[in-house]
Amino acid sequence: MNLNVVYSVGYGVVSRGSLLLINFIAVKLLTGSEFGEFSYLLSIVSSLATFVAFGCSVTTNTVFSKYSDDVNLKSKTLCASISFTFLLVLGLFLLTLPYLKSELVGISSDNSFFILFVALMVLIGFSGVYEGALYGSSKYKTLFFYSIATFVIFLPLAIYLIDAYGVIGGLLAVAVFRLLFNAFGTYELFFKSKLEVSWRFFFYIDKSIFKIFKSLSAPSILGAMMVAPAITITLGLLNEFNSSKEEIAYFSWVYQVYLVAIFIPSSLSGYYISTLSKKGGNVKVMDIMAANLIFSVVVVAFLFICKSLILKLAGEEYFISAGEIFNYLIPCVILYSLNAAFGSYWPANNKAWFGFALNFLWAITVLTLSYLLIPLNNGVGIALALNVAYALLLLVQLILWFYLEKYQQTSD
Repeated sequence: MNLNVVYSVGYGVVSRGSLLLINFIAVKLLTGSEFGEFSYLLSIVSSLATFVAFGCSVTTNTVFSKYSDDVNLKSKTLCASISFTFLLVLGLFLLTLPYLKSELVGISSDNSFFILFVALMVLIGFSGVYEGALYGSSKYKTLFFYSIATFVIFLPLAIYLIDAYGVIGGLLAVAVFRLLFNAFGTYELFFKSKLEVSWRFFFYIDKSIFKIFKSLSAPSILGAMMVAPAITITLGLLNEFNSSKEEIAYFSWVYQVYLVAIFIPSSLSGYYISTLSKKGGNVKVMDIMAANLIFSVVVVAFLFICKSLILKLAGEEYFISAGEIFNYLIPCVILYSLNAAFGSYWPANNKAWFGFALNFLWAITVLTLSYLLIPLNNGVGIALALNVAYALLLLVQLILWFYLEKYQQTSD
């Protein structure tokens, strides 16, 4: 196997595993209600920041891989992406502040809590920018070893913060994790590399960079804006219909396991975008789908074998109450993995706007079905909605891909 693939997967394992570990520490040290609260808050801040991070990650990844010899363009794109991320996160926070205040009633009215929210959103956004640039620079080994260093440093801090400060400590632990990765990324890209960094690049965006943002960042951000808040909204619906933080906790624990289960297609997505974007990139969508299918089937089978152990790790009440959610959500890993192949294909082939339209379809399907099914099935309703949404998305993507490939062959 290509060592770059091994390092890319290794980075995904360690980074995803670190976030799961934060949730594991939280589920062991917090009460069921507190863990549900922590999961809900983390879902809110992540959904606000992730679509910004994803958009700029695709941009830096594509530019750094496709224009690897153009140092000036890469420098301008990286700096502009950082400035764009910061401004967009700040604007999003101000736009959603009334909603945040209503959701955080009873948790904290202290302004320092909102400062933590903004800081965490910025850190997640910057992580996406750095990750994309490092992927695009083919620094897979660097990403892997930075993730290990981050894990070793943050682990004892995470235990202390959650044990000492509860729900807020959990959010601080995530912030520390992102801060450490960003520190490594800053060193690698701004001090160790040969980029021509200028403060002017942070404040002035020329036409060439603007065109790149328009063709890559805008559709990716809008597409992720469809996806990222969907789970948060479904958790809000679960809270609305069930009025129990424990039910959110049960779903959230299984969902964290699901996120780790999709680490292979997720972590390889950045690798495939950079490979497909390079001149002479010869990775085919069907090859990616085949690899993802094999990995996902093996992972799902392993998780079902270890189902009792996984649920009991969180506590006996999770083994009793989260089993059915597990049965419906974990098989969705296979459907997600098959769809992930196209997540690399559209931006790498200058069709990022297709991704936006498809993500919109996915989000509408998930939210509509969740609204209908949650009153009947609680957390299982979200799992069912995700399965149907990913199955529909896969069908549509296959049809689009088939006709586009056929059209290209005809035109050639």
